[in-house]
Formats: sequence, C-alpha cells, structure tokens
Amino acid sequence: MIPVTLLGLIPVLFRDQANMTGDGPKWILLDGDIDPMWIESLNTVMDDNKVLTLASNERIALTKMMRLIFEISSLRTATPATVSRAGILYINSQDLGWNPYVSHKVVVLPQIYLLMPNVLWSIVCCLYFFHSVCHI
Repeated sequence: MIPVTLLGLIPVLFRDQANMTGDGPKWILLDGDIDPMWIESLNTVMDDNKVLTLASNERIALTKMMRLIFEISSLRTATPATVSRAGILYINSQDLGWNPYVSHKVVVLPQIYLLMPNVLWSIVCCLYFFHSVCHI
C-alpha cells in the first residue's frame, strides 16, 4: 500500500468512499480557506462530470451518494469558476449564537457530556445576568 503522504489526502478519501458499499450518503467535509492552486484540480469534481482527475491521469468517479462540502470563512481566494460550480450557503456567525460552540465541545471532549446540563444552565444564567442586569 502506498502511504497517504505520497498520494495526497483527497484522492485517498475519494477512492475509499467510491469503493464503499451501501446506499447511505457519503460526505467529505473540507474545512479551511480555499487555495486557488488545489481547488482548480477539483473543478472537474464539481462540474457535471463528477470525476476527480489526478496528475497521473487516474480518474476517480464520484458515486451518486458522494457529496463534497467546503466550510470556509470567505470567498476571497475562490475563482469565479469555483463559485459558479459550488452551491453557496452563507451563515452569519452572529446568527448561530453560543449553542453550536458548546455542542462542538461535547463532541471534541466527550467527558464534558456528563456536565452538559450544568454547563447549559450556567450559560443561560450568565446570559440572563448580562442582558438584564448589566444591559449588555
């Protein structure tokens, strides 16, 4: 088996998911800013072909159950071709509130799960205090 570092992570993920059995959805989530150099190689994945073409001319076709999600903070470095191929959903971080951050910590640190009721109660009390007493 060839090490992942020699192949690149994206082709390994695509190949593994393309070879998975089952009818359930298969998601690849890429978190971070879009780099213009590597996103260009994903343009064939995001167009109607839905095929990843590698420098070695190997082609990895996405199955109908495979999905690719980019979670980015801005579109500063994205090209018009990338933007036109991607479905864009903008979510303002201020609209999310504090609950996603706390829920994320439960996933990252499972030992916090036992403390969750107390943590949530404390956050709600603090927010009430800041809003009603401090007028913040």
